[in-house]
Formats: sequence, structure tokens, C-alpha cells
Amino acid sequence: MYLPNLIVTGVILIYWQSYNDIVSCQSVYVITPGAMNYLEDKLKLGCSPSQVSMWGSVTHITLSKNTSTGFQDIVTVFLNFKTLQNQTIWNQSGWQNRANFIREYVNPLTTSSGLEFDIPADRVLCSDEGIYRCTVIGSSALNEPIDIEKIGTVKLKVKPTTVSQIQVSPKPEIEELYKANTVILLICTGTVGRNPTGELRWCYRRDDMFNFVGWENADDYDQGPLISYGGCQYSRTSKLRYNVSADYKYTEFRCETGGTTMECEYPSAIASNITIQRYTDPKQSTSLTNIDTAVCSSKLNTIFIVCIAILIAGMLIGFAITVLLYRKGVIVIKWKKERIYGDTNATTTTEHVYDSTTEYHMYNTTEG
Repeated sequence: MYLPNLIVTGVILIYWQSYNDIVSCQSVYVITPGAMNYLEDKLKLGCSPSQVSMWGSVTHITLSKNTSTGFQDIVTVFLNFKTLQNQTIWNQSGWQNRANFIREYVNPLTTSSGLEFDIPADRVLCSDEGIYRCTVIGSSALNEPIDIEKIGTVKLKVKPTTVSQIQVSPKPEIEELYKANTVILLICTGTVGRNPTGELRWCYRRDDMFNFVGWENADDYDQGPLISYGGCQYSRTSKLRYNVSADYKYTEFRCETGGTTMECEYPSAIASNITIQRYTDPKQSTSLTNIDTAVCSSKLNTIFIVCIAILIAGMLIGFAITVLLYRKGVIVIKWKKERIYGDTNATTTTEHVYDSTTEYHMYNTTEG
């Protein structure tokens, strides 16, 4: 009598356990990136049923986001029972304008059923960071109603983006030159990111240095307060006090952020440079003035001698040219046409023009 009862009880327990297993095996899959680089990575979000064979049907899939007033629905995909068509409703219009759908259907129920979309990197907002909830409503294989939720997160990694040109106060009296022992203020502003918030680092190198090194005395500069810049980006302004060195011709400064904690000239760092050149007043150095004067006097003497030599050479060349032109000129000779044999009655005078290219010979016949 007891054996049949035990058998029936065992069957009921097995059936009940199997029923619970079938109902509890349904699950959902939420798509969130976890951590992502702001303005670099696209944001992909989604919600779908998993272990589809354990589901009898899916009627609604909703993606929500946690806010200060609780979870607010972003978008829902559901089966319209009147038309038996898939339908999508955006509860947040701003999302719809930014999203590119990958899939959005619940019927028919397949391994591809679900809701999935992405937002391009340049359309991601700081407000997209937060906790998301995926909700799938349907029925089990035994036609039992199921409503399952799963949570996912989005964490934005915000990197530094800009460093403005370093400003100097006060402005130099002489353009780009600063008198020695003058205290100046170098001012640098940059967007320093978040998670963690970056700092503005000061580096320098002098005229006898090849590489930049970090500024040693931290008391000479301050980081300045953080200011919210567009929600998830922060900016700050750092100031460095510098006493212009009298020992070096120039000192180049570099304000940088980003990269790693390794200071100065890291390849991925964002930076701005400025060179502070020292001005030297000639009146402040007598020895230097005497040397400069001696050098200038020596140069003037050399120039004077060269000018005199050029003048003399010019005069000699001019004289030689004048003599040459005179000898090469046209020669006009007047001669009396008479025979040299003693004809003294001849009175005819003839003017003859000799050219300058023909060789002529003149003979004195009164001798011998």
C-alpha cells in the first residue's frame, strides 16, 4: 500500500523539479562595453534572450538606464498582437537620433532575436555613462510567463585632449628677451581628462642640455583647481614662477599632460613649449665692451686699408686706359706735298688722314 504512494510522490517531485528547471533556465544577455575611451570608441548597447530553446516566446525587450529618479526606459522592441509585426518605440528621442540599429525584433524567436544598436564615437555623450538594465518578457517552453532582468555598466575613460600655448606675465620689455634675475610667471591651461584626472607637468632644458627634465622644485608651481569642461572633461590652469637665470642664454619650458606618469617628452603626451631668452646689457660688462670695441676698431682699420688699395688701383687702371685710347685714336697729319729731292717751288699742301690700323713709316731724307 505504501509502495504505490511512494512511486506517485517520486514522480510528482521529479516532474516539479523538471518544471522548475525549465522555467529557471531562461536568461538574458545584456551588451555593454564596460570601460571605453571617450570620443575614441563607439558605444554598443543591446539586450536579447539567451538559451533560446528554453523560451517559448518573447514579446518585449526593453533597455533602460538608471537616473537620479530611477531607471528610465530608453527603447523597447515588442510584438504588436494586432498586426503581428515587430515594433520599436523610443522613449528618449535624443538617443534615436544618435543610434544606428543592428537588430530590433522579437518575432520569430531565433538566436538572432533581440535589440542591439551602436552610437558613433563622435556622438557619445558624457551622460551615456552609467548603469543599464536589460528586460526581456515572454514565456517559457511550458507557456509560463517570464520577466527577466540583467544589469550592465558603461564607464567612460576620458583622456586629456589639449594644451594651450604657454603665456608669460609680465610681457618682456624687449621682444622675446628677458633681463636676468627677473621673476616671471608662466601660465599653462589644458584639458586634463578624467579617471583619474590628469595633471599639467612642467619640464625644462637649458642651453647646455639635450633632453627635457622635470622641474625639481614643486614649490615654484601650482596645479590650479579643476574646472568641469563639457560634463566629463576637466580643465585646469597651472602657473610656474621662474627667476630668469643669468648663467644661461636661454631656458626652454614644456607644459604637458597625458601619456604616462613618465615625465617629459613621452610620445603620447600633449604639450606646449616656450623659450625664455636672457637679455644681456652691454654696459654691464666692461671687459666684454673693451673686447667688442677692439674687434670693431680692427675691422674698421682693415676696411679702410682695403678701400685705399681699391682707390689707387682704380686710378692706375684709369690712367692706363686714357693713354691707350690716346695712342689708338685717329691721327691727323698735315704734310706738305713736295718732293724731298729739292723742289722748293712746290707749294701744294695736302691734308691726309691716316687710319689707326695701318702701319706707316716716316723717313728723314735731309741726312746723308
